[in-house]
Amino acid sequence: SLPVLPEPLPELWSFGSGRFDETSGQTTNFVPLPHWTGSEWQGGPQRPDPNIGWVIVNANGGHPGNPNFGAVRRWTAPRKGTVAITGTLQHGSENGDGVRGRVVSSRTGVAGEWQAFHNSTATNVAKVEVEAGDTIDFITDCKVDENSDTFSWPVKLTVQSESGDARTFDSVAEFHGPVSVDDYAKLPAEIHTAWKFILLRDPNPDELQAATEFAARQLAAMHENPAGVPSGLSTSRQVLVNVCQALLNSNEFLYVD
Repeated sequence: SLPVLPEPLPELWSFGSGRFDETSGQTTNFVPLPHWTGSEWQGGPQRPDPNIGWVIVNANGGHPGNPNFGAVRRWTAPRKGTVAITGTLQHGSENGDGVRGRVVSSRTGVAGEWQAFHNSTATNVAKVEVEAGDTIDFITDCKVDENSDTFSWPVKLTVQSESGDARTFDSVAEFHGPVSVDDYAKLPAEIHTAWKFILLRDPNPDELQAATEFAARQLAAMHENPAGVPSGLSTSRQVLVNVCQALLNSNEFLYVD
């Protein structure tokens, strides 16, 4: 049987509403924001949304809703490591009562809490340990009153792996709208088609096994280093490109008896 391919990684960044639970020290009721305006995520076509109110998440920050609906920017760890966070929470208006920002790890709970009212404050966190798949939420709530609570909160996360290499993630540069869901299940059939197109024959079972094992290793490597996937290509598409390049460099393709 063909090797089992890994599951696609979740998106590094997701954008939603949610609430910080004082008892558990965790984010509760996280729901991805469903409506994309072209530059912002929000609860629906109307603003405020009739269900969750003023919750908005954009590249630089956004706006919370009432105390039950904070604005949440969620980062999902692609690998195990130690995360250092830098950022600045800024609230510009003289009106209202300001905003509160929390950094909440799904593994260890609250890593930091700050408030801003007509000012800005650094939101640096020296160290958060993560495993692949852990989430770190940047939750901004209205405190009591959501009036005049537009805020900015750009953050950067630097992940140091056990091997010592580091990668930085940028909430502003990596903000995005809707993305298509990658589907690895199609890869074996796509590899078979590519083989037939390039080498003008079907792969035998051993060859398809070897090619699929190669694809599985490629997927694992790209999960470890997502920066290796060019902009505009899905992970599975890049793996298929690599398989095709390997076939094009094979002796069978290059040399004719």
